[in-house]
Amino acid sequence: MRGRDPGDPAELVGVSCIARGAESVFAQAVVDAGGRLEVVLPSHNYRERKVKPDHAEQFDDLLSRADTVRVTGFDDAGRVDRARDGNLPV
Repeated sequence: MRGRDPGDPAELVGVSCIARGAESVFAQAVVDAGGRLEVVLPSHNYRERKVKPDHAEQFDDLLSRADTVRVTGFDDAGRVDRARDGNLPV
Protein backbone atom coordinates (compact mmCIF):
# COMPACT_ATOMS: atom_id res chain seq x y z
CA MET A 1 0.00 0.00 0.00
CA ARG A 2 2.98 2.36 -0.14
CA GLY A 3 2.23 5.46 -2.10
CA ARG A 4 -1.48 4.74 -2.03
CA ASP A 5 -4.07 6.77 -0.19
CA PRO A 6 -6.61 4.41 1.38
CA GLY A 7 -9.11 7.29 1.40
CA ASP A 8 -8.80 7.72 -2.37
CA PRO A 9 -12.03 6.60 -4.09
CA ALA A 10 -9.94 5.11 -6.90
CA GLU A 11 -8.71 2.55 -4.34
CA LEU A 12 -12.29 1.40 -3.67
CA VAL A 13 -13.27 -1.80 -5.49
CA GLY A 14 -16.70 -3.37 -5.08
CA VAL A 15 -17.59 -6.86 -6.28
CA SER A 16 -21.27 -7.59 -6.91
CA CYS A 17 -23.65 -9.69 -8.97
CA ILE A 18 -25.85 -6.54 -9.20
CA ALA A 19 -29.01 -8.45 -8.29
CA ARG A 20 -32.02 -6.41 -7.25
CA GLY A 21 -31.85 -5.18 -3.67
CA ALA A 22 -28.76 -4.92 -1.51
CA GLU A 23 -26.38 -6.04 -4.29
CA SER A 24 -27.45 -3.19 -6.57
CA VAL A 25 -27.56 -0.66 -3.72
CA PHE A 26 -23.99 -1.61 -2.83
CA ALA A 27 -22.83 -1.48 -6.47
CA GLN A 28 -24.45 1.92 -6.98
CA ALA A 29 -22.76 3.27 -3.84
CA VAL A 30 -19.38 2.08 -5.09
CA VAL A 31 -19.89 3.75 -8.47
CA ASP A 32 -21.26 6.95 -6.88
CA ALA A 33 -18.20 7.14 -4.60
CA GLY A 34 -15.89 6.97 -7.63
CA GLY A 35 -14.79 3.41 -7.00
CA ARG A 36 -14.40 0.57 -9.44
CA LEU A 37 -17.12 -2.01 -9.86
CA GLU A 38 -16.38 -5.64 -10.64
CA VAL A 39 -19.45 -7.64 -11.64
CA VAL A 40 -19.64 -11.41 -11.30
CA LEU A 41 -22.65 -12.89 -13.08
CA PRO A 42 -23.72 -16.37 -12.00
CA SER A 43 -24.53 -17.56 -15.53
CA HIS A 44 -24.38 -16.56 -19.17
CA ASN A 45 -28.14 -16.07 -19.37
CA TYR A 46 -28.55 -14.43 -15.96
CA ARG A 47 -30.04 -11.21 -17.33
CA GLU A 48 -32.58 -12.98 -19.49
CA ARG A 49 -33.61 -15.51 -16.83
CA LYS A 50 -33.38 -13.58 -13.57
CA VAL A 51 -33.52 -9.81 -14.10
CA LYS A 52 -37.10 -8.60 -13.81
CA PRO A 53 -38.37 -5.68 -15.93
CA ASP A 54 -38.48 -3.31 -12.94
CA HIS A 55 -34.74 -3.88 -12.33
CA ALA A 56 -33.51 -4.11 -15.94
CA GLU A 57 -32.63 -0.43 -16.35
CA GLN A 58 -30.52 -0.28 -13.19
CA PHE A 59 -28.93 -3.67 -13.97
CA ASP A 60 -27.96 -2.53 -17.48
CA ASP A 61 -26.63 0.79 -16.21
CA LEU A 62 -24.46 -0.84 -13.55
CA LEU A 63 -23.27 -3.48 -16.01
CA SER A 64 -22.24 -0.77 -18.47
CA ARG A 65 -20.33 1.09 -15.74
CA ALA A 66 -18.45 -1.97 -14.48
CA ASP A 67 -14.69 -2.05 -14.95
CA THR A 68 -14.72 -5.83 -15.09
CA VAL A 69 -17.46 -8.35 -15.85
CA ARG A 70 -16.92 -12.04 -15.18
CA VAL A 71 -19.33 -14.90 -15.74
CA THR A 72 -19.16 -18.17 -13.83
CA GLY A 73 -19.05 -21.45 -15.71
CA PHE A 74 -22.81 -21.94 -15.68
CA ASP A 75 -24.64 -21.43 -18.98
CA ASP A 76 -28.10 -21.50 -17.43
CA ALA A 77 -29.33 -19.51 -14.43
CA GLY A 78 -31.57 -22.44 -13.46
CA ARG A 79 -28.47 -24.57 -12.83
CA VAL A 80 -27.16 -21.84 -10.54
CA ASP A 81 -30.33 -22.09 -8.43
CA ARG A 82 -30.05 -25.87 -8.17
CA ALA A 83 -26.36 -25.66 -7.24
CA ARG A 84 -27.08 -23.07 -4.60
CA ASP A 85 -29.86 -25.22 -3.16
CA GLY A 86 -27.47 -28.19 -2.89
CA ASN A 87 -28.89 -30.21 -5.76
CA LEU A 88 -25.81 -29.93 -7.98
CA PRO A 89 -22.13 -30.01 -7.10
CA VAL A 90 -20.52 -26.61 -7.47
